[in-house]
Amino acid sequence: VVPAEEYLEYLRAQQVSPNTVKSYARALALWWQFLELFGLVWDAVTLENFGAFLTWLRTGDEPGVVSIERRGARFAESTISARLGAVLSCYDYHVLNGVDVGRDLHRITHRGGGRYKPLLEHVARRKGRRQAVIRVRRPGRAAPPILTPEQIERICDACASWDPDTREWRGSVRN
Repeated sequence: VVPAEEYLEYLRAQQVSPNTVKSYARALALWWQFLELFGLVWDAVTLENFGAFLTWLRTGDEPGVVSIERRGARFAESTISARLGAVLSCYDYHVLNGVDVGRDLHRITHRGGGRYKPLLEHVARRKGRRQAVIRVRRPGRAAPPILTPEQIERICDACASWDPDTREWRGSVRN
C-alpha cells in the first residue's frame, strides 16, 4: 500500500524507533484491511468511517453484521487508541504533503487546558490548538474494593502489635 509505505519510510528517515515503526505498520495494515473489507478508498474517508473503524477494531464484525451477543473486545482500549493515533498520524503526514485528505479530522480549540503555558505561547498559539475530532475515551478507574468488618478484623489480627509488658512485638512482624 503506497500511502502507508510512504509514511512508514518517512518515520524510518526520521529515525523513529523500529518498534514504533512496527506498531504503526500493524495499525496501518489493520486500517487498510478495514478499508478493503468495507469497500472504502483511503483518500475519500469520512469521520463516520473512522467511527466504524473503532467499532470494527472492538468487535471484528463484518460489513452489514451487527452482533447481539456480549463478547470481549478484540483489543484493549489502549491498543485501539494507539492504532487510531497511528492512522491519524499517517493522514496528518499526507495532509502536510499536499494530499487533500483528512482535513476534517481535527478541529481548532480555543479553550485553555490549564494554567501552565509554554514560553512564547501567546505568539505560537494565536489561532488555537489542533485537537482530534475522533478519539478513544479511556474508561474511568474502577472503585477500590470495600472491605467488610470481618476482613478488616482479620487484617488487624494478622498484624504485629507492640506488647508494652514484654517489650517486644507480638504476632507477625512482617505484616
